[in-house]
Amino acid sequence: MPDPKFIAQRILDHHPQVPPLVTLEIYPTLRCNLDCQFCDTTDRHRPPQNELPPEQWKQIIRDAAEMGAKQIFVLGGGEPFIYPELLDLLETAKQSGLWGMLTTNGTFLNQQRRQRLLDMGWDEIHISLDGATAQTHDRLRGKHGTFAKIIGAICAFRAEKARRGLDYPAIVLHWVITNQNFREIPAVIRLARSLGIQRIDFDGLIAYTPEQRSLELSPHQHLELQEIARDGLLLANRYQIQTTLAHHIGHQRGQVAPPIGQQSGLGGAPCYKPWHHLTIQADGRISPCCVLAGEGESIHNQRLSVLWNKSPYLQNLRHNMFHHTPTKRCRECSPNILVQEHQIQGEILNLSRKSSEADK
Repeated sequence: MPDPKFIAQRILDHHPQVPPLVTLEIYPTLRCNLDCQFCDTTDRHRPPQNELPPEQWKQIIRDAAEMGAKQIFVLGGGEPFIYPELLDLLETAKQSGLWGMLTTNGTFLNQQRRQRLLDMGWDEIHISLDGATAQTHDRLRGKHGTFAKIIGAICAFRAEKARRGLDYPAIVLHWVITNQNFREIPAVIRLARSLGIQRIDFDGLIAYTPEQRSLELSPHQHLELQEIARDGLLLANRYQIQTTLAHHIGHQRGQVAPPIGQQSGLGGAPCYKPWHHLTIQADGRISPCCVLAGEGESIHNQRLSVLWNKSPYLQNLRHNMFHHTPTKRCRECSPNILVQEHQIQGEILNLSRKSSEADK
Protein backbone atom coordinates (compact mmCIF):
# COMPACT_ATOMS: atom_id res chain seq x y z
CA MET A 1 0.00 0.00 0.00
CA PRO A 2 1.70 3.27 -1.12
CA ASP A 3 2.76 5.63 1.63
CA PRO A 4 2.65 9.47 1.48
CA LYS A 5 6.33 9.67 0.49
CA PHE A 6 5.76 7.44 -2.56
CA ILE A 7 2.82 9.59 -3.67
CA ALA A 8 4.75 12.81 -3.09
CA GLN A 9 7.72 11.54 -5.11
CA ARG A 10 5.46 10.56 -8.00
CA ILE A 11 3.84 13.99 -8.06
CA LEU A 12 7.19 15.79 -7.98
CA ASP A 13 8.80 13.51 -10.57
CA HIS A 14 6.11 14.38 -13.13
CA HIS A 15 5.29 17.98 -12.22
CA PRO A 16 4.04 20.03 -14.05
CA GLN A 17 2.67 17.08 -16.04
CA VAL A 18 0.03 14.71 -14.66
CA PRO A 19 1.61 11.87 -12.65
CA PRO A 20 0.46 8.27 -13.03
CA LEU A 21 -2.63 7.30 -11.10
CA VAL A 22 -1.94 5.72 -7.69
CA THR A 23 -5.40 4.77 -6.40
CA LEU A 24 -8.51 3.74 -8.30
CA GLU A 25 -11.70 3.91 -6.24
CA ILE A 26 -14.84 2.37 -7.74
CA TYR A 27 -18.52 2.22 -6.81
CA PRO A 28 -19.99 -0.72 -8.77
CA THR A 29 -23.53 0.01 -7.52
CA LEU A 30 -25.57 2.47 -5.50
CA ARG A 31 -28.12 -0.19 -4.58
CA CYS A 32 -28.31 -1.34 -0.97
CA ASN A 33 -30.18 -3.83 1.21
CA LEU A 34 -30.16 -1.57 4.29
CA ASP A 35 -31.81 1.73 5.19
CA CYS A 36 -29.20 3.53 7.27
CA GLN A 37 -30.42 6.66 9.02
CA PHE A 38 -27.23 8.59 8.25
CA CYS A 39 -26.73 7.48 4.63
CA ASP A 40 -26.05 10.35 2.23
CA THR A 41 -26.60 8.40 -0.98
CA THR A 42 -30.02 9.79 -1.78
CA ASP A 43 -28.87 13.35 -1.30
CA ARG A 44 -25.33 13.41 -2.57
CA HIS A 45 -25.30 10.63 -5.17
CA ARG A 46 -27.99 10.43 -7.77
CA PRO A 47 -29.28 7.00 -8.82
CA PRO A 48 -27.37 6.03 -11.97
CA GLN A 49 -29.18 5.87 -15.26
CA ASN A 50 -27.22 2.70 -15.94
CA GLU A 51 -24.50 0.88 -14.01
CA LEU A 52 -21.31 0.10 -15.88
CA PRO A 53 -21.27 -3.52 -17.11
CA PRO A 54 -18.76 -6.00 -15.65
CA GLU A 55 -16.54 -6.14 -18.74
CA GLN A 56 -16.12 -2.36 -18.73
CA TRP A 57 -15.23 -2.37 -15.02
CA LYS A 58 -12.67 -5.12 -15.69
CA GLN A 59 -11.13 -3.11 -18.51
CA ILE A 60 -10.98 -0.01 -16.29
CA ILE A 61 -9.21 -2.02 -13.58
CA ARG A 62 -6.71 -3.48 -16.04
CA ASP A 63 -6.10 -0.04 -17.57
CA ALA A 64 -5.45 1.43 -14.13
CA ALA A 65 -2.82 -1.21 -13.40
CA GLU A 66 -1.16 -0.61 -16.77
CA MET A 67 -1.08 3.13 -16.01
CA GLY A 68 0.91 2.44 -12.84
CA ALA A 69 -1.85 2.36 -10.23
CA LYS A 70 -0.91 0.48 -7.07
CA GLN A 71 -4.21 -0.05 -5.30
CA ILE A 72 -7.96 -0.23 -5.72
CA PHE A 73 -10.68 0.73 -3.24
CA VAL A 74 -14.06 -0.91 -3.87
CA LEU A 75 -16.90 0.88 -2.13
CA GLY A 76 -20.54 1.52 -2.77
CA GLY A 77 -22.96 4.36 -2.64
CA GLY A 78 -24.83 1.22 -1.62
CA GLU A 79 -23.59 -2.31 -0.88
CA PRO A 80 -20.94 -3.62 -3.34
CA PHE A 81 -22.02 -7.26 -3.01
CA ILE A 82 -25.39 -6.40 -4.58
CA TYR A 83 -23.47 -6.04 -7.85
CA PRO A 84 -23.69 -9.67 -9.06
CA GLU A 85 -20.21 -9.86 -10.59
CA LEU A 86 -18.40 -8.11 -7.73
CA LEU A 87 -16.07 -11.01 -6.92
CA ASP A 88 -15.05 -11.24 -10.59
CA LEU A 89 -14.02 -7.58 -10.44
CA LEU A 90 -12.00 -8.19 -7.27
CA GLU A 91 -10.24 -11.16 -8.88
CA THR A 92 -9.39 -9.00 -11.91
CA ALA A 93 -7.82 -6.46 -9.55
CA LYS A 94 -5.67 -9.06 -7.82
CA GLN A 95 -4.67 -10.66 -11.15
CA SER A 96 -3.59 -7.18 -12.27
CA GLY A 97 -1.30 -6.84 -9.26
CA LEU A 98 -3.32 -4.27 -7.32
CA TRP A 99 -3.53 -4.10 -3.54
CA GLY A 100 -7.23 -4.19 -2.71
CA MET A 101 -9.58 -2.71 -0.10
CA LEU A 102 -13.30 -3.52 0.00
CA THR A 103 -15.94 -1.73 2.08
CA THR A 104 -19.12 -3.66 2.90
CA ASN A 105 -21.95 -3.63 5.41
CA GLY A 106 -21.02 -7.23 6.22
CA THR A 107 -24.41 -8.83 5.62
CA PHE A 108 -23.39 -10.72 2.47
CA LEU A 109 -20.17 -12.33 3.76
CA ASN A 110 -21.36 -15.92 3.60
CA GLN A 111 -19.01 -18.89 3.44
CA GLN A 112 -18.81 -19.03 -0.35
CA ARG A 113 -17.85 -15.36 -0.64
CA ARG A 114 -15.38 -15.61 2.24
CA GLN A 115 -13.67 -18.56 0.58
CA ARG A 116 -13.30 -16.73 -2.73
CA LEU A 117 -11.84 -13.71 -0.96
CA LEU A 118 -9.34 -15.95 0.80
CA ASP A 119 -8.53 -17.84 -2.41
CA MET A 120 -7.79 -14.68 -4.39
CA GLY A 121 -5.65 -13.18 -1.60
CA TRP A 122 -7.77 -10.10 -1.05
CA ASP A 123 -5.94 -7.64 1.19
CA GLU A 124 -8.32 -5.65 3.38
CA ILE A 125 -12.04 -5.54 4.17
CA HIS A 126 -13.70 -2.59 5.90
CA ILE A 127 -16.91 -3.59 7.62
CA SER A 128 -19.37 -0.89 8.63
CA LEU A 129 -20.29 -1.22 12.29
CA ASP A 130 -22.10 1.62 14.01
CA GLY A 131 -22.93 0.30 17.44
CA ALA A 132 -21.28 -1.82 20.11
CA THR A 133 -24.64 -3.50 20.68
CA ALA A 134 -27.23 -4.97 18.32
CA GLN A 135 -29.81 -2.48 19.55
CA THR A 136 -27.77 0.58 18.57
CA HIS A 137 -26.29 -0.78 15.36
CA ASP A 138 -29.49 -2.27 13.96
CA ARG A 139 -31.48 0.87 14.75
CA LEU A 140 -28.99 3.05 12.87
CA ARG A 141 -28.73 0.56 10.01
CA GLY A 142 -32.49 0.22 9.64
CA LYS A 143 -32.64 -3.58 9.68
CA HIS A 144 -32.89 -6.07 12.52
CA GLY A 145 -30.23 -8.79 12.67
CA THR A 146 -27.39 -7.01 10.88
CA PHE A 147 -25.20 -6.78 13.99
CA ALA A 148 -25.40 -10.54 14.53
CA LYS A 149 -24.56 -11.21 10.87
CA ILE A 150 -21.48 -8.98 11.04
CA ILE A 151 -20.13 -10.52 14.24
CA GLY A 152 -20.76 -14.00 12.87
CA ALA A 153 -18.95 -13.23 9.61
CA ILE A 154 -15.95 -11.74 11.42
CA CYS A 155 -15.65 -14.77 13.71
CA ALA A 156 -15.94 -17.13 10.74
CA PHE A 157 -13.29 -15.19 8.80
CA ARG A 158 -10.96 -15.33 11.77
CA ALA A 159 -11.37 -19.10 12.08
CA GLU A 160 -10.93 -19.70 8.34
CA LYS A 161 -7.80 -17.56 8.20
CA ALA A 162 -6.36 -19.45 11.17
CA ARG A 163 -7.05 -22.83 9.53
CA ARG A 164 -5.20 -21.73 6.40
CA GLY A 165 -2.42 -19.94 8.29
CA LEU A 166 -3.26 -16.63 6.60
CA ASP A 167 -3.13 -13.10 7.96
CA TYR A 168 -5.23 -11.63 5.14
CA PRO A 169 -7.62 -10.15 4.48
CA ALA A 170 -7.18 -7.71 7.34
CA ILE A 171 -10.53 -6.79 8.88
CA VAL A 172 -11.10 -3.12 9.72
CA LEU A 173 -14.18 -1.67 11.39
CA HIS A 174 -15.65 1.57 10.08
CA TRP A 175 -17.81 3.63 12.44
CA VAL A 176 -19.77 6.82 11.69
CA ILE A 177 -19.97 8.97 14.83
CA THR A 178 -23.53 10.05 15.66
CA ASN A 179 -25.39 11.20 18.77
CA GLN A 180 -26.77 7.66 19.00
CA ASN A 181 -23.45 5.81 19.30
CA PHE A 182 -20.61 8.12 20.41
CA ARG A 183 -20.82 6.98 24.02
CA GLU A 184 -20.26 3.36 22.87
CA ILE A 185 -16.80 4.10 21.44
CA PRO A 186 -14.92 2.49 24.39
CA ALA A 187 -17.23 -0.53 24.15
CA VAL A 188 -16.53 -1.07 20.46
CA ILE A 189 -12.79 -0.92 21.15
CA ARG A 190 -13.22 -3.72 23.69
CA LEU A 191 -15.39 -5.60 21.18
CA ALA A 192 -12.70 -5.22 18.51
CA ARG A 193 -10.13 -6.68 20.88
CA SER A 194 -12.33 -9.72 21.53
CA LEU A 195 -12.74 -10.21 17.77
CA GLY A 196 -9.02 -9.93 17.04
CA ILE A 197 -9.44 -6.70 15.06
CA GLN A 198 -6.51 -4.31 15.13
CA ARG A 199 -7.95 -1.18 13.51
CA ILE A 200 -11.10 0.95 13.74
CA ASP A 201 -11.69 3.95 11.47
CA PHE A 202 -13.98 6.47 13.14
CA ASP A 203 -15.49 9.05 10.79
CA GLY A 204 -17.61 12.14 11.27
CA LEU A 205 -21.17 12.59 10.06
CA ILE A 206 -22.02 14.96 7.23
CA ALA A 207 -25.71 15.87 7.33
CA TYR A 208 -27.80 16.96 4.35
CA THR A 209 -31.31 15.80 5.20
CA PRO A 210 -33.47 16.35 8.30
CA GLU A 211 -33.01 12.67 9.17
CA GLN A 212 -29.23 13.05 9.09
CA ARG A 213 -29.27 16.34 10.98
CA SER A 214 -31.22 14.67 13.77
CA LEU A 215 -28.13 12.49 14.35
CA GLU A 216 -25.65 15.38 14.66
CA LEU A 217 -23.91 15.91 17.98
CA SER A 218 -25.00 18.96 19.92
CA PRO A 219 -22.25 21.39 21.06
CA HIS A 220 -22.41 19.79 24.52
CA GLN A 221 -22.18 16.28 23.07
CA HIS A 222 -19.24 17.33 20.91
CA LEU A 223 -17.40 18.43 24.05
CA GLU A 224 -18.30 15.11 25.66
CA LEU A 225 -16.92 13.32 22.59
CA GLN A 226 -13.53 14.94 23.18
CA GLU A 227 -13.19 13.21 26.56
CA ILE A 228 -14.53 9.93 25.21
CA ALA A 229 -12.08 10.06 22.30
CA ARG A 230 -9.14 10.71 24.64
CA ASP A 231 -10.16 7.82 26.89
CA GLY A 232 -10.73 5.67 23.82
CA LEU A 233 -7.25 6.43 22.54
CA LEU A 234 -5.70 5.29 25.81
CA LEU A 235 -7.77 2.11 25.74
CA ALA A 236 -6.94 1.41 22.09
CA ASN A 237 -3.23 1.96 22.72
CA ARG A 238 -3.36 -0.47 25.62
CA TYR A 239 -4.94 -3.10 23.34
CA GLN A 240 -2.65 -2.17 20.40
CA ILE A 241 -5.61 -1.25 18.22
CA GLN A 242 -5.13 1.51 15.65
CA THR A 243 -7.86 4.14 15.49
CA THR A 244 -8.53 7.54 13.95
CA LEU A 245 -9.85 8.97 17.21
CA ALA A 246 -7.05 11.55 17.39
CA HIS A 247 -8.52 13.18 14.27
CA HIS A 248 -11.73 13.91 16.16
CA ILE A 249 -10.17 15.66 19.14
CA GLY A 250 -10.60 19.37 18.63
CA HIS A 251 -12.02 18.92 15.13
CA GLN A 252 -15.52 18.64 13.74
CA ARG A 253 -16.14 17.46 10.21
CA GLY A 254 -17.64 20.08 7.92
CA GLN A 255 -16.56 23.04 10.03
CA VAL A 256 -13.07 23.74 8.70
CA ALA A 257 -11.74 24.08 5.14
CA PRO A 258 -8.71 21.99 4.10
CA PRO A 259 -5.59 23.71 5.46
CA ILE A 260 -3.40 25.59 3.00
CA GLY A 261 0.34 25.23 3.41
CA GLN A 262 2.90 27.98 3.88
CA GLN A 263 4.46 27.49 0.45
CA SER A 264 3.02 28.87 -2.77
CA GLY A 265 2.06 26.56 -5.60
CA LEU A 266 2.30 22.79 -5.32
CA GLY A 267 4.03 22.79 -1.93
CA GLY A 268 1.07 24.46 -0.26
CA ALA A 269 -1.80 22.77 -2.05
CA PRO A 270 -4.56 21.89 0.45
CA CYS A 271 -5.22 18.53 -1.23
CA TYR A 272 -3.38 16.33 -3.73
CA LYS A 273 -6.19 13.91 -4.58
CA PRO A 274 -6.54 15.26 -8.16
CA TRP A 275 -2.96 14.13 -8.77
CA HIS A 276 -3.12 10.61 -7.34
CA HIS A 277 -6.69 9.38 -6.74
CA LEU A 278 -9.63 8.74 -9.07
CA THR A 279 -13.16 7.81 -8.02
CA ILE A 280 -15.61 6.35 -10.55
CA GLN A 281 -19.31 6.16 -9.75
CA ALA A 282 -21.66 3.36 -10.77
CA ASP A 283 -22.80 5.37 -13.79
CA GLY A 284 -19.23 6.13 -14.88
CA ARG A 285 -18.92 9.72 -13.67
CA ILE A 286 -15.59 10.66 -12.13
CA SER A 287 -14.13 12.76 -9.33
CA PRO A 288 -10.87 12.80 -7.34
CA CYS A 289 -12.59 11.69 -4.13
CA CYS A 290 -15.80 10.49 -2.49
CA VAL A 291 -16.76 13.99 -1.31
CA LEU A 292 -17.01 15.29 -4.90
CA ALA A 293 -18.38 11.98 -6.19
CA GLY A 294 -19.98 12.06 -9.61
CA GLU A 295 -19.20 15.71 -10.45
CA GLY A 296 -16.95 15.08 -13.44
CA GLU A 297 -17.26 13.63 -16.90
CA SER A 298 -18.32 10.05 -17.60
CA ILE A 299 -15.93 7.31 -18.60
CA HIS A 300 -18.50 5.98 -21.06
CA ASN A 301 -16.79 5.63 -24.47
CA GLN A 302 -13.49 6.93 -23.07
CA ARG A 303 -10.30 5.19 -22.03
CA LEU A 304 -9.18 5.68 -18.44
CA SER A 305 -5.78 7.07 -19.41
CA VAL A 306 -7.32 9.79 -21.58
CA LEU A 307 -9.77 10.80 -18.87
CA TRP A 308 -7.08 10.88 -16.17
CA ASN A 309 -4.69 13.00 -18.20
CA LYS A 310 -7.03 15.27 -20.16
CA SER A 311 -10.31 15.60 -18.26
CA PRO A 312 -11.24 19.33 -18.16
CA TYR A 313 -12.89 18.71 -14.78
CA LEU A 314 -9.76 17.20 -13.22
CA GLN A 315 -7.51 19.77 -14.86
CA ASN A 316 -9.60 22.55 -13.36
CA LEU A 317 -9.42 20.97 -9.89
CA ARG A 318 -5.63 20.60 -10.19
CA HIS A 319 -5.38 24.26 -11.20
CA ASN A 320 -7.53 25.32 -8.24
CA MET A 321 -5.58 23.23 -5.75
CA PHE A 322 -2.27 24.53 -7.13
CA HIS A 323 -3.57 28.07 -6.57
CA HIS A 324 -4.96 27.17 -3.13
CA THR A 325 -8.64 27.60 -4.00
CA PRO A 326 -10.42 24.35 -3.09
CA THR A 327 -14.13 24.07 -3.83
CA LYS A 328 -16.68 24.83 -1.12
CA ARG A 329 -17.57 21.17 -0.83
CA CYS A 330 -14.03 20.40 0.23
CA ARG A 331 -15.16 21.54 3.68
CA GLU A 332 -17.07 18.25 3.90
CA CYS A 333 -13.88 16.21 3.71
CA SER A 334 -13.15 13.69 6.42
CA PRO A 335 -10.25 14.51 8.77
CA ASN A 336 -9.06 10.94 8.12
CA ILE A 337 -8.45 11.91 4.48
CA LEU A 338 -7.04 15.34 5.22
CA VAL A 339 -4.40 13.86 7.53
CA GLN A 340 -2.99 11.80 4.66
CA GLU A 341 -3.04 14.78 2.30
CA HIS A 342 -1.20 16.86 4.92
CA GLN A 343 1.41 14.08 5.16
CA ILE A 344 1.83 14.16 1.38
CA GLN A 345 2.31 17.93 1.58
CA GLY A 346 5.01 17.47 4.20
CA GLU A 347 6.82 14.90 2.06
CA ILE A 348 6.65 17.17 -0.99
CA LEU A 349 8.27 19.96 1.01
CA ASN A 350 10.95 17.62 2.42
CA LEU A 351 11.76 16.13 -0.98
CA SER A 352 11.84 19.58 -2.63
CA ARG A 353 14.19 20.89 0.06
CA LYS A 354 16.54 17.92 -0.31
CA SER A 355 16.55 18.35 -4.08
CA SER A 356 17.40 22.06 -3.74
CA GLU A 357 20.21 21.33 -1.29
CA ALA A 358 21.63 18.68 -3.63
CA ASP A 359 21.68 21.17 -6.52
CA LYS A 360 23.73 23.70 -4.56
